[in-house]
Amino acid sequence: MQAATLRSPIPNPNEDPDADLLRALRSEDPYVCRRAIRAAGSRRIEAAVPVLIELLTREGGHLQREAALALGQILD
Repeated sequence: MQAATLRSPIPNPNEDPDADLLRALRSEDPYVCRRAIRAAGSRRIEAAVPVLIELLTREGGHLQREAALALGQILD
């Protein structure tokens, strides 16, 4: 079991405000990843595009549809 990483509740002004979402897109937990994909699409986060493209080609593909929809929202 991995220890949880504690993050400061005070935002770091030097960190990208979308950094947590971008990390969540790479999560091994499909529920976390799916929520991050949907958030990236609805918030039109262009920095998520490379990761979403990777998800389109990921083996297993259960998140491919979500990634395609998010890309459509971002690039529309």
